[in-house]
Amino acid sequence: QFNLTFNREKIMTTIAYKHKDGIVAFDSRLVAGGIIVTDERYKAKSNGECLFVFSGDVSDFEEFVKDYPNIDPNYHYQVQGALLKNGEVYHVSNDEGIFSEMLIDFDFAWGSGAEYAYTAMDCGLGAIEAVEKAKLRDIHTGGDVNHVLVVRDKELPL
Repeated sequence: QFNLTFNREKIMTTIAYKHKDGIVAFDSRLVAGGIIVTDERYKAKSNGECLFVFSGDVSDFEEFVKDYPNIDPNYHYQVQGALLKNGEVYHVSNDEGIFSEMLIDFDFAWGSGAEYAYTAMDCGLGAIEAVEKAKLRDIHTGGDVNHVLVVRDKELPL
């Protein structure tokens, strides 16, 4: 008898938001268990109204983007991250099956390298540099550092 275990692909990542600069930065590493699948995954996705940058399960990320804003209350999306809409950044989480969305007007970080990104931003670095620093210590953060600019009081560039 064989016991097969399938490790779902995870976007174990570092996402950093520097409020003053209006920049959300994120790496491009995708992992499955302890294996690097690729360092070339672009982790921002639009549903036509919002831009999402998430950490977590890849298939749940796709489902969340497709379902938003009509989130299924019976489904536990294993995602967390930034939602950009109407020139604002929101913290999105589905901890313990309870969906929450909170406007962020301060620096914030998500994902496996969040602690490193917070420390870098506390030391005066911007979001892009914070993710670069997280890449040095977090094995689930790697590849290129991408970023999006939050255009306040205007339509977002999707």
